[in-house]
Amino acid sequence: QKTPLEDRVGDLGPVVFMEGLGSYLERIPRVAALALEVAKAAGWCPEDASLPSEATGTRITRALGKGGALALHIHLAARLARADLTTEVVGEFPELQGQMGAIYAAQQGQPAEVACAIREHYLPRGEGDDLPQSQVGICLALADKLDTIVSAWATGNAPTGSGDPFMVRRNALGVLRILREREVDLGVDRLLRAAVAGLPASARSGTLEDEIQGFFRDRLEVMATKSERRDHLQTRACLTAGRDASNVLDFWRRLDALGELSSHERFAKLCQLVDRTRTITAKNGPDVDPDDIDTSRLEHPAETALLAAYEGCRADVRAAIEAGRYAEAGRRYVDDLAEATHAFFEPAPVGVFVMDEDLRLRTNRLALLKRIHALLADGFADLAEVAGK
Repeated sequence: QKTPLEDRVGDLGPVVFMEGLGSYLERIPRVAALALEVAKAAGWCPEDASLPSEATGTRITRALGKGGALALHIHLAARLARADLTTEVVGEFPELQGQMGAIYAAQQGQPAEVACAIREHYLPRGEGDDLPQSQVGICLALADKLDTIVSAWATGNAPTGSGDPFMVRRNALGVLRILREREVDLGVDRLLRAAVAGLPASARSGTLEDEIQGFFRDRLEVMATKSERRDHLQTRACLTAGRDASNVLDFWRRLDALGELSSHERFAKLCQLVDRTRTITAKNGPDVDPDDIDTSRLEHPAETALLAAYEGCRADVRAAIEAGRYAEAGRRYVDDLAEATHAFFEPAPVGVFVMDEDLRLRTNRLALLKRIHALLADGFADLAEVAGK
């Protein structure tokens, strides 16, 4: 290879990436910035990390700051990732894209991390294929796929029932697999915001981000229920909750914990009761503040007992959720609240009549039920979804 990859980058100018979004050359800064955003979101470099500039050069120096090596390697890999498209070998054998680039980069003295990422950023090429392993490769693979997805959507090339010209579904599956199997702990929504923001202003629409977020949720649901054969109600319960519902790795951890919790003898009944709390409060108290409970007006033993049970486990359940100990949080929730919630919903006078004529009593009870529903739904799983109504 007589012409170095670096000297071939300019030759990408005439190579169209996608109609309406310019060439592969014009795409390079967008993908590099998005790959760095992946590294920041994953906690692999500081939030104030930046890509090299003319001032810092392309050497690892103090000017690049903490995480500078990763930022530099991302910059170089993004710049050279598609340069082999201009070579005769890849022109004749397109299936060698990335592989030839990696070989040339290594031969031409590029850092090993850069050569590796050039090859890895194509991965996975299909279902069951290998995944990138290096941090630079993971960052670049995710950035490349996400940019392709948002670009296709922005140019009217979103997948349909009859076609998917830019393989958006395959790219989305690749993103989901990388995040899960490489245990990359971040939210897809943050990356989608960055990807959409990186597009030219003329290509962005007000609904673009929301549409793609919904597409990813649908893909994750299909992956869980079809590929993994997980319970569809439990899947829905986890898709609608979470500290960051778009965090794929966290979704799978919560779904595993919910599957474990479902074997509890009181689980099914409690899910039905939690569904009642959601239904009643949504219909009769959508604007009620969960904190608006006047303890001096608690009159019925069942509501006093339910509040006491809630207060007794709330801190531990929340702490377990924040620490990602979802199975522990779920067990404590069921053990402490199942019996008290069941008693609350017994027919009066044993149980509580929620919709009392007294506004203060009614507000108290609706606020209490909102607390019961939210304790697990805000961070782990919405058990009301498991009730299947």
